[in-house]
Amino acid sequence: MCGAGVVVLCLAGRHQWELALPSADRGLELSIAAVIVLIFLFVRYYDVRIERTDRSLAIGLCLYSCFRALNDTIADRFLYGYATLWSLLGMLAFFASLCLWSWALWKSRTETATEENLLPLDVYQSFTPQINLRLRSLNDQLCKIWKPEVPRQ
Repeated sequence: MCGAGVVVLCLAGRHQWELALPSADRGLELSIAAVIVLIFLFVRYYDVRIERTDRSLAIGLCLYSCFRALNDTIADRFLYGYATLWSLLGMLAFFASLCLWSWALWKSRTETATEENLLPLDVYQSFTPQINLRLRSLNDQLCKIWKPEVPRQ
């Protein structure tokens, strides 16, 4: 929903057809970055454990998407005057993202997976009510956000 809003906002900004493709590209990149940030906020709020590899890949993708959006914005303003410079900077940003992703994957490949030790069944059953309570709380919060109550008159 957030991503679609960003795409519509970028496309509705100007009515110059020669800039429609860069505007759509900027909207797509901003929506990717926004979704990644929202996922990080969700993970942080609910204390979800995320692997270092996944976090590094997401950060790299978010940084690359932000730079692409900035690149499209500057290309809109100055169109072709700085095309060579911004192409070089775009390649450098992509190269930096690839290095971050490669490092994250290489690091996770060299780490040995630990064998998981499962707890007894009654331990899991004791956590179930707490988990259900947190899920109900999340559902209530989301219902308040997406379905605001209309004031009665």
